[in-house]
Amino acid sequence: MRVVFLGTSGAVPTSRRALPAVALVYNGQIVLFDCGEGTQRQLILAGFKLTRVRHVLISHLHADHVLGLPGLVISRGFIGGREPLDVYGPPGLAEFLRSTIRRVAMEVEYLLRIHETRGGVLWEGEDFQLIAEPLQHRTFCLGFAFVERGRPGRFDAERAKELGLTPGPVFGELKRGGSATLPDGRVVHGEELLGPPIPGRKIAYVVDTVPCPGAESLAQDADLLIFDSTLAAGEEEDAGHYGHATAKQALEIAAKAHARRLVLFHSSPRYEDPTELLAGLPATGIEVIVPEDFQAIEIPRRSSKDRG
Repeated sequence: MRVVFLGTSGAVPTSRRALPAVALVYNGQIVLFDCGEGTQRQLILAGFKLTRVRHVLISHLHADHVLGLPGLVISRGFIGGREPLDVYGPPGLAEFLRSTIRRVAMEVEYLLRIHETRGGVLWEGEDFQLIAEPLQHRTFCLGFAFVERGRPGRFDAERAKELGLTPGPVFGELKRGGSATLPDGRVVHGEELLGPPIPGRKIAYVVDTVPCPGAESLAQDADLLIFDSTLAAGEEEDAGHYGHATAKQALEIAAKAHARRLVLFHSSPRYEDPTELLAGLPATGIEVIVPEDFQAIEIPRRSSKDRG
């Protein structure tokens, strides 16, 4: 699992930073969080094929978060992409996207599914689910979480052999939580030979919001929390007026939610050097990252010792 920051600026691009877009790479596919103007070019520069994008999550319909979406959808078809694309976002997203594509006289020759939502479980797969929660901004806005499903604990093969079981299909059945009969007639259940379950990983994307219950819920136990940090500590009144948070507020929520790492994201173009956002932040033990465009972060698997 890898997160690649394609654009990290808020409101307008700068000479160093593009508009908001984050690619989560998982098992060969890309989940894209927001799609600011120029995102398709950022994907190409990052070495990604547009056809690898299978889910796009749009937080809200402000220009800096959505204007790159029509171009991405159209270009994906131009290069021969035929895999379905699922786009999720707030009410009004379908009208915006379909009317834009129609106005530029283009057709999409693959299955484009647009899902308007106000929150909840957006998609459930075998390995992960996508979740949305409403945030608090100047317009209706969603935050998102990618939640990987947990895995069974380590199978104790030596203990199984001691009980008289022979390696082979029966071991596979026990690993899946099934049962097996011993030579003496006793029944062994898989959970007796499995260690503690291994929690899945969680990525939260919480952008364009003031601190609110939805933000706290999404942030809970996140391995990587990408949070609105439009302004630096001490600028809370100014940030709140425009429906944004400061780096200090982001860190407070990360600490309260027991997030493992915090990314300060969507920084105002007023900061020539976005690391200015680190000024005035207290020490909490949480790793705080101010990403550059195209910076990648690996998300290691959890172990059975991680209990959320």
